[in-house]
Amino acid sequence: MVRIKNVYHSTSIADFISTRYNNSHALAALISILCLVGITPYISIQLKSIITTFTLLVDNNSAEAQVILPWLDMIIVLMMAAFTIAFGVKRLDPTEKHPGMMVALAAESLFKLLVFICSALLICFVIFGGFSDIIAQIDAENIAQGTLSSFSQPPPISAWFTSMILGVIGIIALPRQFHVTVVECSNEKFLDKAKWQFPLYLLLVNLMVLPLAMAGQLIGTQGGSTDLLLLNIPITEGHSVIATLVFLGGFAASTAMIMVSTMTLSTMGTNHLVLPLIERFSVLHFLRRHLLYVKWAVVVSLLLLSLFYFRRIGESEVIVKIGSISFVAMAQLLPALVGGMLWKNGTLRGAFSAIFIGMLVWFYTSMLPSVIRSGWIDTDILQTGLFQLAWLKPEQLLGSNIDTPIGHSLFWSLFINTCVYILMSSLNNNARKDELKHNQEFLNVGLGQSYEAKSLSTSLVSNIALNEKLNKIDVLLAEYLPLTERKNKINLCITRAKLNNNTKINILELAQLKAQATSVLAGIIGMASANNAMKSIELLNDNEQALLSTCYSELLAKANLSPDELLEKVDFYQEKQSLLENHAEQQQHIIQELQCEKEQTSQARQALKSLNEELELRVDDRTKQLTQANTDLTTAMSALKNTQTQLVEAEKMASLGGLVAGVSHEINTPIGIVLTAISSLQSETARITELYHENKITKKNMDHYLHYADEACKISENNIRRAADLVTSFKQVAVDQTHEEQREFLVKDYIEDILLSLRPTLRKTQLSIDLVCDDTLTINSFPGAFSQIISNFIFNSHIHAYEPNQAGKISITVEKSNQTIVFKYSDDGKGVSAEGKQNIFEPFYTTKRGIGGTGLGAHIIYNIVSQQLKGEIVIDESITQGLGFIITIPLHPSIN
Repeated sequence: MVRIKNVYHSTSIADFISTRYNNSHALAALISILCLVGITPYISIQLKSIITTFTLLVDNNSAEAQVILPWLDMIIVLMMAAFTIAFGVKRLDPTEKHPGMMVALAAESLFKLLVFICSALLICFVIFGGFSDIIAQIDAENIAQGTLSSFSQPPPISAWFTSMILGVIGIIALPRQFHVTVVECSNEKFLDKAKWQFPLYLLLVNLMVLPLAMAGQLIGTQGGSTDLLLLNIPITEGHSVIATLVFLGGFAASTAMIMVSTMTLSTMGTNHLVLPLIERFSVLHFLRRHLLYVKWAVVVSLLLLSLFYFRRIGESEVIVKIGSISFVAMAQLLPALVGGMLWKNGTLRGAFSAIFIGMLVWFYTSMLPSVIRSGWIDTDILQTGLFQLAWLKPEQLLGSNIDTPIGHSLFWSLFINTCVYILMSSLNNNARKDELKHNQEFLNVGLGQSYEAKSLSTSLVSNIALNEKLNKIDVLLAEYLPLTERKNKINLCITRAKLNNNTKINILELAQLKAQATSVLAGIIGMASANNAMKSIELLNDNEQALLSTCYSELLAKANLSPDELLEKVDFYQEKQSLLENHAEQQQHIIQELQCEKEQTSQARQALKSLNEELELRVDDRTKQLTQANTDLTTAMSALKNTQTQLVEAEKMASLGGLVAGVSHEINTPIGIVLTAISSLQSETARITELYHENKITKKNMDHYLHYADEACKISENNIRRAADLVTSFKQVAVDQTHEEQREFLVKDYIEDILLSLRPTLRKTQLSIDLVCDDTLTINSFPGAFSQIISNFIFNSHIHAYEPNQAGKISITVEKSNQTIVFKYSDDGKGVSAEGKQNIFEPFYTTKRGIGGTGLGAHIIYNIVSQQLKGEIVIDESITQGLGFIITIPLHPSIN
């Protein structure tokens, strides 16, 4: 029941049962009438208990009492109406939970149990000497009277069985119990605790009933009502505190019963009796937007009707027995309710006929005898039967002789009700085929089952405009809700249908949206009325209806269902016919809505024009302020760019200065070797010349000189060539760094030249560089840009990645990918933080400010790659130790 209520937004037991039987308006109205007739007198019992106990506790002779007592019943009725409206009917959607009211009911129940046990213990162990004393006095009284009291003999089996059945029926079918157990239950798991907590509460509250009844018989009621036994004994014995607590416990219990019962009856009366009248008569259509106030009026009317019962019947016996009579009335819902939950072939015709005939039997066998005995009707029908037929006696129907009138009424009304339900549901199978689809869906929800349409939904085309359908739903809700609540309900439908980010939907998503909209509207006006209202807006047109039929047919075919099951579960012709019949009315309604929207749009435009005129002056003033601020900002940005350009040029000159230092150091080594070789050769030449002039030269001396001269020449030639190569490389790198000219060059050879120029700087460190590049890879680009990129990368690693004298490895990889060059650079240093990765390309951002870092290295690289080389640079996230970059540039970047 909780599952079904959550899906269909059932607001009451009438709405729940009518939803099971094809959303029948007539069935919901019949159940509402039965509940009003059967439960309203029961509410009067609670009013009587409050009024009687209050009268018992006050001094009836005081002047204040003489003023209040004549109006006491009316004051209590108005107070109950205010409580019910404030705590139970303050919102239009009764399916919204009332946690405050539920907490109050729980607190009232615990308080009532505690007071009952305390007062019972007082009576049994203070006023009397315990259970044994009470039993002993009962035995002595029975012996003295010479007869057995009702405590020493079992009750009639029919009376006992009737009470048990009525208790079970009350838990399931009583409107207030259904509301607390089902409507207010947001999670079916809560019922797991109720399975043992509710019986435990019933056990505790009944433990002391028999001892109290015995004590009451011993003390006597002194002509008072036995209903007031628990209150009369503490008052008689002078225990005013306990008597006050007993009164408060009874008052709380009665108040809770009145509030919940009135709230549920008002929901049924409004949705199934008043609302159909509003829809039927156009003069009452204005009440659609005021349903909450209509419901308040129904609450007040029900309480006034209960007061009428109380005043009319007074102290007659019918008030004492009306509780059981009301329970028998609610028993007429049991076959349709339980049968509908367990039997898929139960039909609307069977349910309606069973409840109607059961209600007639109940009224004839239970309510009518009670009304006759109360003096309302003066007739001998009880003795002679209807039309003087003895077998139609209200309390001896068909000549039966059941011990108690309540048991007699329960047996015959429930028996005839059940038989009619089964018989009428089994007749005319062809006429009920249109109900089987709805019945099966209802039962599947109760069992927690549903058909999955995910595989089919993924293959459907989303070509239905969601906003158009939402507008139609908004138009319908506008008849019942103000704008704010209307938007909330539409957002709720979108969320439940899982369409939050969609602008176009498919046909199955549209069907889901319709189902959610119907469910939300059912929380306001009941499921039966909601279905009729949804049909009036033509949410699905003919083409969409046909497409939905096709989709459902495919879905059921995929589920391997037989043709009979397909026919039972899918029948769209009836809905299509209803849509066609309401099409004309819907078009007229849309025209009216459009006219209303046109008037609202005109008003909005006028208001917007006035607002624009006021804003023009503000815009002018603000424009002047923004112009001045923009001028100041432009000046500041220009100064910042000049400063940045100067710093970049300084960085370039510093790089060029390092290049010159490298040139000096590298060329100095081979030149020094040549100078040493030539000096040594000169000395040898002088020595051999001297020997020659002295005619002392020998063949050995000459051979030694010629060998030494040959070595010196070779050493000089090699180092002179080395110096020449260095000069050529340094010249090319220097020219490339100072002139931004595009040319074709071998990438690997040029990078090795750059690394050669940086060797003097790297020789002071313990860094090794690993270069991987194809020897034949050629690019037409800006070599100077490459020189600046590699130099800045290596300098940044030297400054930021490693501590002084720390060994490290730098890796450079260049490869071709399609028409681009992918340049990867990485080191195994200490890397940078997440903040550093986010800001590394920002100008002037550095982690070594003041100790060698300018914050321009990475920024210069970024500008060269993105602007000059027309490429892109990103941080290599695959590097876990150190820091890496990936540069992607075209093979032939445009000069522009």
